[in-house]
Amino acid sequence: MPTPSVPEYYEVYETCLKDIADNGVYPENTIPELLGGRTLNEPSFAVCDVDQDGTDELLIQVTTTYSKGGEEAIYQCEKADNGWNLVLQETYYPLVTYYDNGLLLAGWQDGNGKEPDGFWPYYIYQYNKDTGVYDSVGYVYSDNIYGDCFMININDGWLYGNTDYYNQWFTEFIGSAKPLDITYLPITDENIASFFH
Repeated sequence: MPTPSVPEYYEVYETCLKDIADNGVYPENTIPELLGGRTLNEPSFAVCDVDQDGTDELLIQVTTTYSKGGEEAIYQCEKADNGWNLVLQETYYPLVTYYDNGLLLAGWQDGNGKEPDGFWPYYIYQYNKDTGVYDSVGYVYSDNIYGDCFMININDGWLYGNTDYYNQWFTEFIGSAKPLDITYLPITDENIASFFH
């Protein structure tokens, strides 16, 4: 059982992870359904306040034997009359960067094959503390078929520019926000016991 210094909803996260480790059962079968029955690799987990709302979320990351298959699910606990309910918050392709201001960059599952080296297109989301969900802000991609060109969509408005333009825009857009350093652990009985006890 969690100690008094550990949030009581951690018990819900621990039970969820044990179901995955021991029985291969995911919450409400969400991840296998999203992945269409593909063969899953070993899943991993992390517990972190990724949306910066003061409550830790449970991250479950699963890839498949298909190179472009995978999901990263964000679960949170909501207080109920009979304790805590585990709720699926969001799912993304497992190429996600979380920032300490609630910003989230989610890599696309597929690129267009024209990206410059070191860049991958991504969606941009911002956690809304009033609604408790991630709002879509825009997306960024590049297509070298037109030369050195980045296309940035923010709140349905378009910006275009070369690599230098994109780098300057990204620096200004991110501002002082820092990416969260999140450690993912394989979902095994040993790791679950070590993390929660």
